[in-house]
Amino acid sequence: GLKRILKLCECLILIDQSENVEILSTYTIQHKNAKEKERIDKIIQFTIDSFQKQIALSDVANIINTSVSAFCRYFRKSTKKTYITFLNEVRVGHACKLLINTKISIITICYESGFGTIANFNKQFSNIKHMTPSQYRKEFEDKNLN
Repeated sequence: GLKRILKLCECLILIDQSENVEILSTYTIQHKNAKEKERIDKIIQFTIDSFQKQIALSDVANIINTSVSAFCRYFRKSTKKTYITFLNEVRVGHACKLLINTKISIITICYESGFGTIANFNKQFSNIKHMTPSQYRKEFEDKNLN
C-alpha cells in the first residue's frame, strides 16, 4: 500500500543522506565482448540457482565447456576473485538475509545457505562480514529496537 511506499522512500532518503557508507563491491566485471558476458552470466546464474547445494568446480566448468583449471583461471581473470570466494559471498549474503528476516537457528541458516559445516560457515561469515553470525543478527535487532 501507500504507507509501505512512503516508508521505502523514507529509507532511501536515509540511505542517501547517510555519512556511514560501506562500499560493497570495489570491482565491476569488465567484458571484452558479448560472448564473454554471456559466459560470466551463465556462471553467475548457475551459482545463484545452485548455491544451496554442494557445487563441484567441475560442474561449473562444464557450464562453459572448459576444464577446471581453465575455468578457475578464466573466472579469476574476469572477476579478480576465485570462484570459491564468489560462492562463499553469495552464500553469506543469503545467510545475512535469513539472519535479519527470520528467527530460525544459525545452524539451520548454515545448511540452508549451502555450507556443509557450522565451523566453515562461521569462518567464512567472519572473513566476509568481520563478525559472527550471532553478532550480525544482534546488531540488526539492536538497530530495529532504536
